[in-house]
Amino acid sequence: MIRILLAAVVVLPTAALADAVTYKGTLGTHAIVVELSGPVEEASEPFVGRYFYLSQGVDIPLQPVTITPGAVELREEKPCVVEACSDYVADASTITPEFGGSFRLTAQDSGQTLRGEWREGDGEPLPVALEFAGTRPLPEPFEGTPQALAAIVDEIGYGGVVLSEETSPYDYLKMRAPLEEGPEEPLGIGAYRVVTDPRTTLAFPRLVRAAGADTGPANAFLEARHRQLGTAALQCKSQQYRGLSWAGQVPFGAGTLGGYEDEQVEATYLSPTLFGWTESGSLFCGGAHPYNHQNSYTLDLATGELFDVGKVLVASEALYAYVRDNRDKSEPAFDAECGIDELIEENLKLSFRDGDMVVFSLEGLPHVIGACEGPLLEVPLADLKAFLAPEAAAYFPGLGG
Repeated sequence: MIRILLAAVVVLPTAALADAVTYKGTLGTHAIVVELSGPVEEASEPFVGRYFYLSQGVDIPLQPVTITPGAVELREEKPCVVEACSDYVADASTITPEFGGSFRLTAQDSGQTLRGEWREGDGEPLPVALEFAGTRPLPEPFEGTPQALAAIVDEIGYGGVVLSEETSPYDYLKMRAPLEEGPEEPLGIGAYRVVTDPRTTLAFPRLVRAAGADTGPANAFLEARHRQLGTAALQCKSQQYRGLSWAGQVPFGAGTLGGYEDEQVEATYLSPTLFGWTESGSLFCGGAHPYNHQNSYTLDLATGELFDVGKVLVASEALYAYVRDNRDKSEPAFDAECGIDELIEENLKLSFRDGDMVVFSLEGLPHVIGACEGPLLEVPLADLKAFLAPEAAAYFPGLGG
């Protein structure tokens, strides 16, 4: 209620008191984006920030030095690698980071612009010019730290929040950096190209054409997925800073891209109705163990949403039995150790390959049996007529009525 009353009395043209504010502009000749925990014209403790260079995309935490309404000074942390901080400690709060350059910023035009300078030590100051780019609500309660300010990145990286200008203008601008486009590559009835973010080297497909089908909805989904994974990769690298989750325990995890740079994304199927791809690799950015995976995805071109494969093949005991009876059994010892047949009902996943081939795989297994994941059987869809769903012919016209 207090927040509501204050909002009614104080008129802020750029942001409510509880909003984080994003600015974009330049530091010297470098393009940067800055997010602050509140509007500078109403600045008071706690007041923190984070910023990135567009060419790098890695968050740098900003800690308060002097905070007054209309003018603030914030200093940036230096990377807290093991050599600079310490080896593993049970309580990461005991680590004191080193600090680098400082921002001195003054609000102008009712907070629409920030002007000031950045200086490191006794070096020459560099001019800073920033323009208002958006706001978002802070989490409640807000702990007043850069890590709390950046907490939304976890939700974006794991898919809990869809990245947009509204949900997080700062992170949205981060993922709008120029991408590198590869050549057209034929697939099925159309073509795709691979698009790469040079900051992470994470590559992801975009459709070029699909036999006259509208590729717009599908490409919107593929772009969002690419941004989601890229956000997670850059967040992992930002954990080299004490203010953004550094705990000193994994020099090979925090401060790296977490394996996203080696993620293998393969386009596997394209028809006038569906697009399929796989994602595989080993991701690690702290935690108990890496995320080893090989996952398949199918997209409905008409809706731009993940496709329900139940519209093609009906899950049933008969289908599970078919897979058990016909799958590759050339490694009996491996089968016995994994218990493949017992896993099929809960973890069977199907995808499509060129030539309207259906691939049955085990996916989403717990880490302790993750090595048991992989393809079990590949068979023409036409050989599976006994298991077809009524809608199947709408997606595969060659099946007939």
